[in-house]
Amino acid sequence: MIKEFGCEDLVAFPLDVVAKTGGQIRTSAVVIQVLQNLRRTRAHELCGYFLSVTKFISIGTLKLLPLSKIVIIPVKYNFRSFLPTPGEKLVGVVRRVFPTAVLLSCGPMNVIYLHQSKMPGYKYVGGDAEKPAMFQRDDLTRIEKDAALRFKVLDARWSDVGGGGGLLKREFKILASIEGDAGDSLGPVAVVESDGSAADFPCFCPPP
Repeated sequence: MIKEFGCEDLVAFPLDVVAKTGGQIRTSAVVIQVLQNLRRTRAHELCGYFLSVTKFISIGTLKLLPLSKIVIIPVKYNFRSFLPTPGEKLVGVVRRVFPTAVLLSCGPMNVIYLHQSKMPGYKYVGGDAEKPAMFQRDDLTRIEKDAALRFKVLDARWSDVGGGGGLLKREFKILASIEGDAGDSLGPVAVVESDGSAADFPCFCPPP
């Protein structure tokens, strides 16, 4: 679900950088720093994945932190985010096929788990050198790698475990399902409108 939030934050700059600019920091430098901070944080448990800043409300005055060489600037802004919500219907792309499940991606979400028990009517078909593994129904409808799939979010679990280089890996892990009534239109979709990358996700503006 796309949401919009307000944020009050502090942007930090080294004192020597401020000194080189005559004690002033350009608005563009503050904006860039805010965007870089959001990019590094990537996601938050309460507001989801950060997509874009929609409005800068105010940029305060410089303040030197006591006993440091750091200058901070208070900023207020609104931002748009995507918060995965149980019951929501999304379209993802199958990235891997396992004997009991498939793994999908959708926008900034890379861990979407769809178990075979939530794919009624589909049976696993093992692959070989010429034919990749897949799940298939009696009517030959397939769920295979790179296929687009409309699914329903069953659960969204927040994770902020340590990643490479000691950084936290902030993300939601999604449990998905394609169970539902015929009118729900869950399952493979005929036209791939997105490759599942963050660049194609609604309102997501990837950093340069």
